[in-house]
Amino acid sequence: MQEQPVIESLRGGSIAATIWLGFPAVEDTQSMDLKKLELAFALHQQEKLDEAMLLYSEFLSDDPGHFDALHLMGLATYQCGRLEEAEGVFRKAISIKSDFA
Repeated sequence: MQEQPVIESLRGGSIAATIWLGFPAVEDTQSMDLKKLELAFALHQQEKLDEAMLLYSEFLSDDPGHFDALHLMGLATYQCGRLEEAEGVFRKAISIKSDFA
């Protein structure tokens, strides 16, 4: 299968991140969603928390029960000092995977 390069722009608030993705011509939505989560995690590791949280939110709007995304969103929210909101996100993550706590 021939690969087609694709440029995906992610815009929100003060960020504009562009990433180059090469993937098969047949769109693999799950793969694209995981790329978004990976980019969010990379931004999180760089302490670009607002940008990471925007991408976590976008990812979670498509998959609201994704434990890892909820867990990471909770961490980023906590790191921003939004403790009550972080607690709510963590509680939702724990309700999905109760053996994690």
